[in-house]
Amino acid sequence: MISSHSILDPMQEPAPELRIDGVEANRRFYRTVAATYDEKEFAVANPRARSLLREALQQALSLVGSDPAVLDACGGSGNASEMLVRMGVRPVLVDVSPEMLRLWRAKAGALGIEPEVVESEILDFLQADPRTWDVIVFSSALHHLENYERVVEAAISRIRRGGVLVTAFDPTPATRGDRLLRRLDWVLFQAVHEPRNFLETLRACLRRSGVGEPPIGRLAERYALEGVDDLALRRLLESHGFEILLHERTTDARLTVMRAFLRLMRRSGAFQLIARRPPQSPLVEPHGFEWIVEVGLQPDLAPLSCCSTWSRTEPSASASSPVAAELQDAPVPGERPFLGDGRAEVAKPQDSRTDE
Repeated sequence: MISSHSILDPMQEPAPELRIDGVEANRRFYRTVAATYDEKEFAVANPRARSLLREALQQALSLVGSDPAVLDACGGSGNASEMLVRMGVRPVLVDVSPEMLRLWRAKAGALGIEPEVVESEILDFLQADPRTWDVIVFSSALHHLENYERVVEAAISRIRRGGVLVTAFDPTPATRGDRLLRRLDWVLFQAVHEPRNFLETLRACLRRSGVGEPPIGRLAERYALEGVDDLALRRLLESHGFEILLHERTTDARLTVMRAFLRLMRRSGAFQLIARRPPQSPLVEPHGFEWIVEVGLQPDLAPLSCCSTWSRTEPSASASSPVAAELQDAPVPGERPFLGDGRAEVAKPQDSRTDE
């Protein structure tokens, strides 16, 4: 999801001839915000968000054996890693920012452990490091990556049979209205929590990283406004034989009033995905895709509305299919109502194991 520091570029403009890629933008961005990151980042500072992440990590660990190999990908200041350590796991944390890694080292020292950290761009790490993992976690990470699908595919190649991939707190794909709401949420948050620096923050938004380029904050959080295509990630995981254990969208925002408004309008703000490579499944393309109706969210966003049900084995939408049922306003088997805490279930576990 969008960081509370998002779209912020308080650094001086580089020389016009210097072009900054996403990796360098993230290094510079977190060099600036690391000191106050844990105080402002929603996924770290919000108790409900931490509870959701803790539940996801517990679910992932319950599916793998004892002493699992866990990678905290783009782990930053160690929000997920700290929870994992308290669960008895020693994760490896990879991040591109040395300042954020120092924050995690300090936390780990307070927990009495010597952490294993790697300063690296995550795709480079996944391609170069030969280790495989029982669990790979991306927490508030994918929207920072220039090609998040390529990174997830690289992570898939490093997950052991029976292993789990968890991703949380990335923004869902947005309409123009959603993007305006996300900007408004950020501006109001800054006005409420940093009134003394509000005007300077707005001026910083206009600063450029180079001629014709967006602010460094926008480069660092590349998909913070437009969102990450969670349905494309689901299809990618399923195409590699993964079971989708959880796929849900939540009405996450920084301000309580904005979260309430999103619930009222039945709009999603972020998503979670938990997927597992079946222990005995061969690494082949699965037989079909199962799409579950999204519970009333984003009816005006064609790629995300209704989530048309189809499969390769049953391509037509019969009168009893979720597509026809939703179009007829009929209840869909397995559909869960919008939850009181702002969550709506998008997918239920589907067993795609192949017995041999």
